[in-house]
Order: sequence, then structure tokens, then C-alpha cells
Amino acid sequence: MAYLLDQLEELVANISNPEVCLIKQGSMPSSTFKMELDQWHRNIKDKLLEISAGQASARRLNILIGVYQSSIIRLIDELSNKMCPCQAKDQCHSKQMEPLIQSLIATLKFIHIQFSDYFDSNSKLPQVCEANHRDILKLKMSDLFNQFSQHSINAELLLVVLHPFTDFINQKKKAYSFNDKYYLYNWLENLEEHWQLIEEHQNTNRTLCKLLVMYNLNSNKSIEFITSYLTERYKQEDSKQSQILKLKYFLKNVKQISTAVDKAYLPLKPSLKKYLIKWLTQEIKYIENSCHISEYSQAIHQNTKAPLKIKSNLSVSKLALFLRLSVESGVFAPENKRDLLRHFANNFSSAKTDTNSFDSLHNKFYSPDQRSLEVIKKLVLKQLNFIQENKF
Repeated sequence: MAYLLDQLEELVANISNPEVCLIKQGSMPSSTFKMELDQWHRNIKDKLLEISAGQASARRLNILIGVYQSSIIRLIDELSNKMCPCQAKDQCHSKQMEPLIQSLIATLKFIHIQFSDYFDSNSKLPQVCEANHRDILKLKMSDLFNQFSQHSINAELLLVVLHPFTDFINQKKKAYSFNDKYYLYNWLENLEEHWQLIEEHQNTNRTLCKLLVMYNLNSNKSIEFITSYLTERYKQEDSKQSQILKLKYFLKNVKQISTAVDKAYLPLKPSLKKYLIKWLTQEIKYIENSCHISEYSQAIHQNTKAPLKIKSNLSVSKLALFLRLSVESGVFAPENKRDLLRHFANNFSSAKTDTNSFDSLHNKFYSPDQRSLEVIKKLVLKQLNFIQENKF
């Protein structure tokens, strides 16, 4: 193994050097670095087959697989980023480098299949593989979005359901691991598998929330949405006892959900199911120890005369976008989005109607149309000009 590692270091050093041509030069007169690279990954495969046939100890296999796996990933990344002085480098890369990269990827797959018990899934994906999966998932996510958008699915929930794919496509992490790849494809497969069930179910939002828990999408976005979703529903109850019963009903339902996967979206964080059980338990204890129900619930059920609404010159879509802009720029706190939208639905009228529904504002808040974007852009520029001209 020491010989192979020495050979690896020499290969990596020469790949990294932009002045070295892997096709024309080599460490020996009768070879090229490309030939040596090709032979190097073949030697790894032969060595592992030889060791496997000899029934090597688990400890030795664990060490070897870890070293070879990380070495191949390092080589693939170096080759993908290889800088060459040759004028025909593009043609050379497509004819010479790409087949070599694919051979190394094939060896990595061989190690993964043959020695899955020792394969380190926490290691990062090679950059070329990550880019390939990004293209695949981008198309898949687009299809899913079109399917979901045709049904009455909460717009905010749809963003939560698809955010693992959008984060991956937008490269929110510096590097993605094999575990990340497994989770993304598993989540995609389960969304596609359950689509017919979701499509036929009367309460699609509830079904999707259940899937978030089942497949352990334990991101902050999932937690924020589900806790807000449940809070809004239990606070609609008009008595302390009713709120407690509603929360206990939610707790019972969450406990009955069976987790379908071993891996979480964020492996180092508690599962979404555990988090929700803890949160619901704390909410129940808080209300049990409080002397009255929330002011929010009291306001809903007070039979008072509706207040005079303030007239807005914006349509529902433009008003929702203006509120979204205010939240994103820090004018309003992001954790109070639902209360903010409800306040404007209850107290403001739009240009065309005296009544703004919460659902309309909520949906347009997350899915603005292009016309509204253009109008609000002009409005913001007008405000900036007003400030610059100092007309106060």
C-alpha cells in the first residue's frame, strides 16, 4: 500500500501542475502520467480483490477502503480541475481526460458495491459526480413542482418539501457527501411513489406534513413550518381545555407516524419526530400551567364590530409581494409572517376588493407573479428617488 500511496502523491503533484501534460509526460521514459493513472486504479481493484479473496480482517479492510476511496475522489477532483497549457486542451480533455475520470468513477462504484460495509458515506462526492447529480435532480424537481402546483397545496409547504433539491441545486453547502446524495434520491423516490396517494387524498397538506416526519426531513425550514402550522390550528380553539385536547390529538398523531428511513436530512440533529414530540409536550405543559388562553384565540372569537379597513392601492398579489419584501429586508420579523399576513388580511383592503383573504395573501406571498414583481420594483425605485431628493 505504501508504494501505491507514493505513486498517488507523484500523480497528484503532476496533475496539479498546469505545466505538465499528462498525455505526453510521465515519471518514466516509456510511460505517460495518463497510463500510470489508468494502471493505478486497476492496481487498486486487483489489490482489493486479492485481499477480499484472502479474507482479510475487518480492521485492515476498513483502513484500505478508507485510503483508496479518499485517494480516488481526490484524483477525480484534480483531473476535473486540471489546467493545461495546450491549445487543444478542450479536445484533449474530452478524448483523454473524460474516459480516465469515468474509469476512476467506475472503480469508486466497484469499491462501493463490493465493500459497502467499509465504504465511508460521510466523505464528499467528487465534484464531477456532484455536478452530474445536480443536473439530474434539477429536471426531476421541475417535474415535481409542476405536478404539485396543479393542486391545492400550501405554497409555503411546497417550498419546504422541495427545499432539499433547491439547496443542492444552488450549492448551499461547500461540499455534499454520499449520505446527502442517498437522502436526496430517497426523498425524490418517495415523493414520486406517494404522488398518487397525495393526489387522491382530500387533505394534501396534512399528507405531505406526515411524509416530512416519515422521511425525517429535519431541517429548520420543516420545523418552522410544521410548528407554525400546528400553532395556528390549536390557537383557533376558544378555551384552554380545547387547546390542550387539540395539542394532545396532534401529539398522538405524531407518535403514531413510523419513521421509514434510518438517515435524517441533517444526521447530527434530532429526528423531526423527536423534535415535534418534545415541542408538543412543552406546549401542553405551558398551557396547562397558564391561567388563560392566548390573546390570539380570544381575538378570533370576540363578537365585536369589524374595524374599518385601511385602503391600499395595491392588488392582493402586489400587497403580498410588498410584505414579502418587507420581511426579507428586515422591516418585519420573519418568525411572525403568519400573524403579519393575518393582520393585513383583517385590516387592509386591496385596490379591487374590500376583503383580503389570508389564504390569498399567503399564497401570493410565496408565489408572486411577474407583473407584480415589475410593479413593486418600480415602486421601490420611486421610494428611493423620494429619499434621495429629500422631500421630507
